[in-house]
Amino acid sequence: AEKMKTIIELFDESPILNVLASVAFKPEKLIFFGADPLQVEESRGDYNRFFKSRSESLEIEYISADMENIDEVNDTLAKIISENPDCVVDVTGGKDIALLAAGMAAVKLGVPLIAYNRRTKKYANISKYEHAMRANIFGLLDCEDFFNVSGGKVIESEDFSEHRDDFGAFWSKVLDIWNIYLENIGYWVPHVQFLQRVSPACEPNGNMPLKVRAPEHISVNGKQIFRNDEILRALDHCGGITELKYHENGECTFYYCDKNFRHYLTDVGAFLELFIHLCAVTTGKFSSVRSRVKYNWEYSRIRHDRSTIYRPASNEIDVIAINGIEPLFISCKTCAPDMKHIDEIYPQAMRMSGGEGHAVFACTHVIDKDMPIYNKAKALGVYIIDGDDIKNRLVTERLIEIAEDRYIWKDEPEYNRLIK
Repeated sequence: AEKMKTIIELFDESPILNVLASVAFKPEKLIFFGADPLQVEESRGDYNRFFKSRSESLEIEYISADMENIDEVNDTLAKIISENPDCVVDVTGGKDIALLAAGMAAVKLGVPLIAYNRRTKKYANISKYEHAMRANIFGLLDCEDFFNVSGGKVIESEDFSEHRDDFGAFWSKVLDIWNIYLENIGYWVPHVQFLQRVSPACEPNGNMPLKVRAPEHISVNGKQIFRNDEILRALDHCGGITELKYHENGECTFYYCDKNFRHYLTDVGAFLELFIHLCAVTTGKFSSVRSRVKYNWEYSRIRHDRSTIYRPASNEIDVIAINGIEPLFISCKTCAPDMKHIDEIYPQAMRMSGGEGHAVFACTHVIDKDMPIYNKAKALGVYIIDGDDIKNRLVTERLIEIAEDRYIWKDEPEYNRLIK
């Protein structure tokens, strides 16, 4: 591909759109045009960190102008263009007047204009610039990129790449246990509490014991919890646990098949997350899928004396699936759905994707179209995958709908065709 010397980027609210052209076309120089000095101050560090983390070295310049003044925009742009003759102007996401002025200046000076089209998920060729149309956006950005450019930093995440060689065996065991979970959904929480209590603690040397000796019942906070032998036998049958034996004194012993499954089987929500992760991988619509993404970010508060204080905070997203520049941030809950779950995932998804991503709420309970949480989610555009979707085996289909911008809400007439 020909090397592009300079991109003149109309500065946008969305940090992702501000870097996308540079990632796609790898220029030597990036000129941000039209950011006010405060915006520059707030975002300069994020952009530097973003390109550095991708080991892309390019020179970044910031040039401001009064974006409401068409003559000033025109003159400043003309000056930039004349100093950088082999440049391309990216007008994606610019403000109306700036767009118009950039368009006029570019046409007058014979400079190619490009813009990203959200609908086709490609760069549109506005002025016969062939190179733009061939740019493939899918897979250009990975999970870390979205956080880096938005002022966050991924600390750890899980992509199950250690199961590349035994992909089938690992995921079919996950699916077997997921089905046991669905058949015993009302008994799963006490069963997990039981396993948590009877599983031996991690040894001082970090070794995770797999052998478990389990009595017929235990008491948790004065409440009796009985061992669930039906679930244990099913787990033994599919290999999640092995060597299940019952003894004369009423105890039973077994081994977790490995330390990962010990971890999943003693965590109430683990199999919903694993199942959603597998469905996202299966769709083929996502270039990257990660689970349990822990990240840090600094949120700033402007104090009344106009000084800014930065406070570090950290969060975790259950599953992130990357589709071009629109990552899905998926919150997985096996407890009863609550408004606060929507309030948690929505702002994180928006903040860490520059407003380009989508929040998804996956829940094993049924969320009916007349529930307040449903209306709130729909109003914000938080997509729901619920107990109905799980029961009707529609989870993969729902993820594809979201990736292709054609999600069907329960109160739309088409929904009934979906579940037939």
